[in-house]
Amino acid sequence: MKIKYHGMPEKNQTGNPRIVVMTETPDKVTTERLRYIGNSEAANFPWGYCGSGPANLAISILTDYCKRTGWDLDLAQILYRDFRWDFIDSQPGKLCITDQQIEHWLQEKVVIV
Repeated sequence: MKIKYHGMPEKNQTGNPRIVVMTETPDKVTTERLRYIGNSEAANFPWGYCGSGPANLAISILTDYCKRTGWDLDLAQILYRDFRWDFIDSQPGKLCITDQQIEHWLQEKVVIV
């Protein structure tokens, strides 16, 4: 299974950028909204700067990825700040993060942790 996280800077009906998870298997491609998992009151998913919204996006992506791939869910809580720094804060325009990028990043980080 392939997984991609896509963010569109165009805002949805609530005024927040849209984030979708696209999963691809040999039989089909599915798209669904990324589930919000956040540590702050800012229930949105912006990116391109350092703040609580990008932190919510980072922890939501990592949690979703860990659930789908069998990584320990505690890693999302431990590593989301680094993930935000490496993938979210400096991302201009459209957001696209692949499972291969996350897997490679996690393998490097888990050795360090």
